[in-house]
Amino acid sequence: MNSLKSLRALARYNVLVPIGLLGAGLPAVALGADQTITSPVTTGVQIEANSGLTNNSAISNTPGNTAVWSAGAVTFLANGVGASIVGDGDNAVGIGDLVTSFSNSGTISNSGTGYDTVGLYGGVTSFTNNAGATIQNKDDGSADGGSAVSVNVDTGTGAAVQSFVNNGTIIGGQGTDRDHQGATVVFHADDSGGSATNIASQVLSFTNAGSISGFGTGVVFQGGVQTFLNSAGGTISSSTRDAVELQDDVGTFTNNGTLYGAGYSVVSSRGDITSFVNNGLIQNTDATQVDIGQYGGSVLDFQTDTMVGGTVTSFVNTGNILAASNQTAGNYRTTVGFFSDSGMGSGVGNVLASFQNSGTISGPGTAVNFDGTVTSFGNSGTIAGAGYNVLNFNAGVTSFTNSGTLQNTDATHVDAMDFGGQAVNVNVDTVTGAVVTSFVNTGTISAAPNQDTSHLQTTVGFHDEGNGASAVTLFS
Repeated sequence: MNSLKSLRALARYNVLVPIGLLGAGLPAVALGADQTITSPVTTGVQIEANSGLTNNSAISNTPGNTAVWSAGAVTFLANGVGASIVGDGDNAVGIGDLVTSFSNSGTISNSGTGYDTVGLYGGVTSFTNNAGATIQNKDDGSADGGSAVSVNVDTGTGAAVQSFVNNGTIIGGQGTDRDHQGATVVFHADDSGGSATNIASQVLSFTNAGSISGFGTGVVFQGGVQTFLNSAGGTISSSTRDAVELQDDVGTFTNNGTLYGAGYSVVSSRGDITSFVNNGLIQNTDATQVDIGQYGGSVLDFQTDTMVGGTVTSFVNTGNILAASNQTAGNYRTTVGFFSDSGMGSGVGNVLASFQNSGTISGPGTAVNFDGTVTSFGNSGTIAGAGYNVLNFNAGVTSFTNSGTLQNTDATHVDAMDFGGQAVNVNVDTVTGAVVTSFVNTGTISAAPNQDTSHLQTTVGFHDEGNGASAVTLFS
């Protein structure tokens, strides 16, 4: 399911540059040099090559035409306080060449199915949506929808984003069909013609202290991101999909605010992550937003297969990670999963160097699953799960320390005719597992209280898979 999902995601966010952004056949105010708009313009504005635009009034265009476009590279585009740029049946802003600086302090919006509100199809170096400003896509989602902000980071036709800052409000489409709504913000590789490279560069810095919300995925990085920060007070949310989708490598990912998602997961990753830190809230609000016959409710979905995934080096949670409460009985999902792929991949997970929790991780299925060996695991907070186990070390753990609470809350959350209730499951197989050099518990580890009395499970289990078991060096 994970691999198919990621392939669908790649296809879903490929973006075609609208022909209309070139302004062919449009009446316009042509700017030969940097200019400021101080009175309403209803026939659109073309920015001449290597110049900039400041808008302190209202810019619109006739229906079906882009409101602001360019004839070449743009040095700056600034929409002032109280100013507006409105697209009707097309982009509000559609630039086919590199924009050095984009700043919005007013309102930018568009309506009509399938068009991005702000389309920076040649890339942008610095992007700022200031406090009090709004970018809104009013797409109804009746057909394939556009994004509120679409940035081309293709190494051939776009550019790396040095800085993306949102202190205001960015709103994506609010349709009724989750398969026809674009991401609210997307950093994509170009797919418009045979010369496209389809390789996405990284966003160097992404910071959100405002609100990013929509029906589709909140933010999609096709090329990864070096520094991701959702600040305290910042919110990224989707009512049907992930809040954040990471399709490539990440340097540091920090959430100090709120991430809300629905369906399969809230944050999904397919590349390397050097550091993942949550000090805020990450929550799946609706498990039912999935394809027919599938099941959702997870929060963090890390693809860590040695062939088709990435490596998470460090994971730290001091906040709250909460799975969806409305999951389907008999199909409870893992709250935090470090998964391998036995279909398209090797079926073996990469090593996770460090996992530390001092906050809360909770859900109605397994709380945390590790398909790769964990070098160091520490818990001083609360990790609560249900079903087969709370923690599943599928390839073993080297050093384990618990001074908090590990609790299996319900043994019945398993497949029909199966039995659950275990708290910690550790693979110590000499081939597929790992040697436990230290297992120390000064806290509480509890099995489910409602187990079948004829099929009681061990609270902490060290098992092999047929190749013989390694000895636990220290158990305390």
